Amino acid sequence: MDPDSSDEMIDHLVDFFDQVAPVYDGWANGQHGRVAARLVELVKPKKGQHALDVGAGTGLVAHLVAAKVSPGSVIGIDLSDRMLTIARAKLSKHTQFLGMAAERLVFRPETFDLVTMGEAIACLGQVAGWRYRASGGASAPGRRISSSRAWLRSRAGTT
Repeated sequence: MDPDSSDEMIDHLVDFFDQVAPVYDGWANGQHGRVAARLVELVKPKKGQHALDVGAGTGLVAHLVAAKVSPGSVIGIDLSDRMLTIARAKLSKHTQFLGMAAERLVFRPETFDLVTMGEAIACLGQVAGWRYRASGGASAPGRRISSSRAWLRSRAGTT
């Protein structure tokens, strides 16, 4: 793929999410919130864990995980400034939101016990998974990477 076209796609996605940020949580009668809650239920975050939420958006998954891992922590990353502003406004302890691309993670290997991607996997394809595994961040035994797309596929009976 031409790198310039990839940059254009990223710019398009960021612009899109910046525009929809104020109404994102309420879309489809709260569908995003229900998917986030189910994802957190499935990954079973544990007290004291440290989590990374890739494509954190408005923080739906990150804030739910933070409530479960306290006194552990959650770092949410996203490229949309408006989504991150909304995530930061939902004050909860042990969360931090950073403007960062999934393709350019700067964390040390094995920093996180849990990595979630919510619905970001649709925008990232396989990028976040291979990049994070390549960094060693979640490859140690007992560490997990999970996304809402895996849950949706399991409900549909596909793999």
